Amino acid sequence: QGNTGEMTKMIYAYLKVSEELADKQSMMHAAYTSAIYFQSIGNNMEGLKYFKQALKAATETGDKIAQTHFNSYVGGLYNNLGNYTEAQHYYAAALRLAGESGDAKMLADTHRNMGNFYQSQNNFTEAISHYRIAAAKYKSITDKEGLAIIYYKMGITYTSTKKYEQATKSFDSSKAYYDNLNSKLLSMGDYYAGRENLAAATRNWKDAYENYKQFVVIKDSAFNKESLQKLVSSQMQYEADKKETAAKAAQEKRNLVARAEIKHQRNIRNAAFSVLAVVLLFSGVVFRQRNKIAKEKKRSDLLLMDKELLLREIHHRVKNNLEVVSSLLALQSAQIDDPNTKEAMLAGQNRVHSIGIVHQKLYQGTNLGAIEMKDYFINLSESILDSFGAEGKVNIEFAMEKLNLDIDMAVPLGLIVNELLTNTLKYAFPDKQNGLVRIKLEKRTSNILHLEVSDNGVGKSGETKGTGFGGQLISLLTSQLNGKMTEDQKNGTSVFFDFKMEKVA
Repeated sequence: QGNTGEMTKMIYAYLKVSEELADKQSMMHAAYTSAIYFQSIGNNMEGLKYFKQALKAATETGDKIAQTHFNSYVGGLYNNLGNYTEAQHYYAAALRLAGESGDAKMLADTHRNMGNFYQSQNNFTEAISHYRIAAAKYKSITDKEGLAIIYYKMGITYTSTKKYEQATKSFDSSKAYYDNLNSKLLSMGDYYAGRENLAAATRNWKDAYENYKQFVVIKDSAFNKESLQKLVSSQMQYEADKKETAAKAAQEKRNLVARAEIKHQRNIRNAAFSVLAVVLLFSGVVFRQRNKIAKEKKRSDLLLMDKELLLREIHHRVKNNLEVVSSLLALQSAQIDDPNTKEAMLAGQNRVHSIGIVHQKLYQGTNLGAIEMKDYFINLSESILDSFGAEGKVNIEFAMEKLNLDIDMAVPLGLIVNELLTNTLKYAFPDKQNGLVRIKLEKRTSNILHLEVSDNGVGKSGETKGTGFGGQLISLLTSQLNGKMTEDQKNGTSVFFDFKMEKVA
């Protein structure tokens, strides 16, 4: 029903009771329920943790049906994280077990996940094939939620292959099943996001904006401050209860030892009473001090979690606001006929989007103060290629290891790469030629950060193109980062930067 706060509370209560019972089946199902929930709210790492717990319990109990589901779910999360090798390993195990069982629900879920696997790698033919098999299985068991999800996934795939009429029919079928369910499932957010993409692809900007608003309403209802506060509070309470249970068990063991010692010392009552009084008095003082310290620690932990929660909420809101600005720019540019003005609007939209990706990475990641730059550049480049319709024609190589930078470095670097990549797509490959762009980022020393953006295009001619604003912006951002820029026009265009990292303006 969309009440994520209450759901979180119930999930941790379920985990606690199943652990107290020490029953493998209950613990397996509780871990599975937790994993499904964390996956639905986008916390893939927490979801992966609980799915693996559930898979371990299912293997220990020999439950083949459960093993099928959990192999499939683990594969799905690895797929979401971009680890296709691990994803394929778990999917293969799931498909084998599902085929052996003949269970329609398991086969449907497994084929749906296989469709997602191929969809993420742009193998749309294989993706549609698996989605159709899943739809047939869901129909055979009248699984309305499964049908609602599979049809919007087919709609997304048809949109990617520009089969807009089939995409519309698939989305309409999905909406009909969602309406029949009469609930506020989180997956409806993905449905509206798919509808938004279809409307944008067919240049129906009004529908795109309306579907985007529905997407924001559903996501905000699940991720507002109150819901996230309940989630954090439930998680903290669960962890605290586990520690308290362990502490009580240890205390009971100590009490048994103390009683045995008292019984043993009864023959020397006078001395024992005096020693015992001192020991009890000391134990009481220690126990009170320990409780006081534990309460203060719990209070400080809650304050820290609340601060992190608020930071995530801020980054989430900033990202949403930037998406609204980007959508407004797109809507405005659709009303403009002048090509130069339209081009300037697209450039502004890409700049806003590059900053929005930074805030998205911050609230989705585990480190609220830093961005992993390779993953950020990959997402930024895909977005720019899509905006110019250059997918499949221009390839981008990322010659860099994983590198975490704070937001003060990440945002200017993202804008610089955005400007250089935009100029490359506009001028380096005329007449829609194929081309290659190479982006390199590395730490040369402890305080020097080196950036290279190069292409194998036609290079610069004597004629000046554009307004020159992009070049001015790059120059200002380079100065802001205490950097130097050089260019090389051999075999295309290469631009090199060296930034001093000890102080950023």
